[in-house]
Amino acid sequence: MIPPKSSSGRAAVGRFDVIVCGAGAGGLALARALGQAGRSVLVVDRQRQDRSRFKGEVLQPRSLEILAALGALQSLVDQGGVEAYRLTCRASTGAELCSLDYTSLAPEFGPFGHCLMSHYGQIKGALAEGLPAGVEVRRGVSATRLITESSGRVGGVELTQNGERWQARASLTVACDGYASRLRAAAGIEVCPQRYDHQLAAFDLAGVAPLAPELTVYLTRPGFRVLIPLPGGRAHLYAQVPPGALRATGRAGFAEVAREMLETTPGLAGLGEALKASLDTAQVMSALRFNAPRWYRPGLALAGDAAHSVHPMAAQGMNAAIADAWTLSEQLAGAALTPAAVDAALDRYESERREQMAYVGRLSHNLTAMFGATSRPVRLLRHHMLARNRDNRRLQQILAYNMSGLGVHRFGLRDRLQQFGLPDLGTRREPLAGRDSRGPYDLVAR
Repeated sequence: MIPPKSSSGRAAVGRFDVIVCGAGAGGLALARALGQAGRSVLVVDRQRQDRSRFKGEVLQPRSLEILAALGALQSLVDQGGVEAYRLTCRASTGAELCSLDYTSLAPEFGPFGHCLMSHYGQIKGALAEGLPAGVEVRRGVSATRLITESSGRVGGVELTQNGERWQARASLTVACDGYASRLRAAAGIEVCPQRYDHQLAAFDLAGVAPLAPELTVYLTRPGFRVLIPLPGGRAHLYAQVPPGALRATGRAGFAEVAREMLETTPGLAGLGEALKASLDTAQVMSALRFNAPRWYRPGLALAGDAAHSVHPMAAQGMNAAIADAWTLSEQLAGAALTPAAVDAALDRYESERREQMAYVGRLSHNLTAMFGATSRPVRLLRHHMLARNRDNRRLQQILAYNMSGLGVHRFGLRDRLQQFGLPDLGTRREPLAGRDSRGPYDLVAR
């Protein structure tokens, strides 16, 4: 436990191997992995209770591998997690334009040929359930400042709870405190977020009839609509809206967005009543992107949204945070927690993950730019590209692989030419090579 304030009035000191600031999916996955490796871990989060949030509903195949290795996947399956086998682009009418088939990834690239849809709170609950004995989670605790040693190395954080202050010291502090990370700013790592030219209106639908086992993107003239089926007869629906469109109109504005969606997207007609019933809980979200110029300084690592942010449409944010957590835990596994060993692990972590996230960020941005375009020329080009590539299994498999989190397979010149409608030169029949260099993901066994 964090010690109480000392009788002298000075902040008492608690010591841990690792301090994780932020109890989101990434922070909890990291704590669980490190705890299973025998580390003592303190997780702090300034929120006293979980809030209902529109985020993190889609677990990609790589995240399913990691959660399975951590012993957290079965709980989500038992709670009715929805298996999604395809990501499908549809016209406003509901007619299919193109789809990515995740079943093409298994078993060559791993055991999971699907995504899993679940509520973000359930995902965090599965990661927090049965944490190892060496992991302590404290809520309602704010990390107010970094503790810097005489060498300049981060040695922990000062924590505040109910006006009481403590110092928590550790060999490593990890900032998992979101895109507006205070710890990142305290470490002197500046980012330049780029905001998108639209916002998202988010609706939580209840009592919906069983939906197709897929993540569906409707492409309409006003913008995209993303439909995500969830356990318990629920679904989340996101609608692209102009920036600031809901600032002055409030709840009446959500009603107008819902009305416009139903008018311009006949494929959503069956969700009309559920959509109208969700207006009181609807939210507006902004989207931004960045990749921090540095992911660590001695004694401190950034992970998840503190290190990078991507547009949510391609379902990469939470999955990237889980991958960060796993990679960081791998680099720390078995290492002595000396300053030199920890900082060498941080360097390897950044080298591996930062380049991958640069690609994921570009992929997510390019998909958003294409699917979110409302100008007629870009919409026509989009329709042409989707029509020309809907039967190209190779291109679909590459894109599914890159989105799955399993790795990065870059598009070659021949692939790029085919994307714009040139003949396929036989590559429709060329599958990707199966993964033969990736080992098991059982951190516990290691």
